[in-house]
Amino acid sequence: MVLIKKLALDEIKTLIKQSLGLGWSWVAAAQFLTGRVALNSFNSLPDDYELDGLNKLTIATLISVAHDFCANASSSGSISNGLMVANFSKDSPLTDIEKIQCIFNSKEKLH
Repeated sequence: MVLIKKLALDEIKTLIKQSLGLGWSWVAAAQFLTGRVALNSFNSLPDDYELDGLNKLTIATLISVAHDFCANASSSGSISNGLMVANFSKDSPLTDIEKIQCIFNSKEKLH
């Protein structure tokens, strides 16, 4: 999956530590982003939302990456029970763009 803006791994690690704090692991953060609370929060953002250079499309892409990670991190199956994680498995016929569209369309699946 290709992110909108390419960041070095060290930059991503630093960003996560600064934004989430030391109590979060990569796995916990990814699992949270596949859950109902995160998706409801995303869906409540206005379409023109932007904060510190992060717009709604970038946030949807990050949530999509978390879904992809949780769907494919373990050879024994998903590491998250998120409602849409199965759509992101390596066997899914969806393209990366369609997966991001799933995030934008998640409002219908949550109600």
